[in-house]
Amino acid sequence: MEREKYNKTYNHYDNMMDAHKMTGRLFGVIPFYFKVEKYTMLLFMAIVIVLIQFIFSFGIVGLSIIIALLVLFNTEYNRVYDLREKIVLDCIWNQLVFEAEIDSGISQLPDAPDYIDDIDINIIFEDAIYNHKKTSHHIFNKVFNKIIEIFK
Repeated sequence: MEREKYNKTYNHYDNMMDAHKMTGRLFGVIPFYFKVEKYTMLLFMAIVIVLIQFIFSFGIVGLSIIIALLVLFNTEYNRVYDLREKIVLDCIWNQLVFEAEIDSGISQLPDAPDYIDDIDINIIFEDAIYNHKKTSHHIFNKVFNKIIEIFK
C-alpha cells in the first residue's frame, strides 16, 4: 500500500491546528471554529453588545462588565488567529523548502521516500508549534504566572 503524498498540498495544516490545544482553543477551553477575520469578529461582538444593552438595559456597571468581556474575548481571539496564521505560514514555508530540496536532488536518508509523507508533515507541524510555544500563552496563563512570580 502506497502512503499518501503531500507534495504541493497545504490544507492539512488547518485540521492539525484545530486538533492542537494551543491553536484550536480560546483560553485553552473554547473550540476555535471561527474563521472570521479579526476586525469582522470585533464588529460582530460590538453588535452583540449593543443588542444585549438594548434588550436588557444594563446600567453603567453591567455595560462596563460586558465591554470588559468583549475586550478579553477579542484579545484572545486575535492572539489565536495571529498564532494560527504564523504557524501555517511557517509550516508552508518549511514544506516548500523541503519540496525544493527534494526536487533539486539533495540526498535524503536511505529509507526516506522521494516525496513528503505524513511523517514529514507531522515533523514540520510540531517544529512550528515548538518555535511559537513561548509566545502563545493566553492572558489567564500570563496573569497566573505573574502572580506566582510575585509570591515566590
